[in-house]
Amino acid sequence: MALALVLINSVSAAQVSYDEVSNASKVIADQASKTGKIPSQVTVNSKNVTLDDYLYAATTTTINLNSNQKKSV
Repeated sequence: MALALVLINSVSAAQVSYDEVSNASKVIADQASKTGKIPSQVTVNSKNVTLDDYLYAATTTTINLNSNQKKSV
């Protein structure tokens, strides 16, 4: 699973899986702890996801987990 932080070429409304959101969260947390900054985008399996779209996906994933659902958003 390829995961990288980027700052260009945004694609909105990319669908991401539970595992992709989980992995992106770890990468973002690691980056933030190292640099003190949150990236504006994250690349998940060749999909560029803006921070806004990531936050939506992470929030929706959290809500889904409260219903015992691990599904793509």
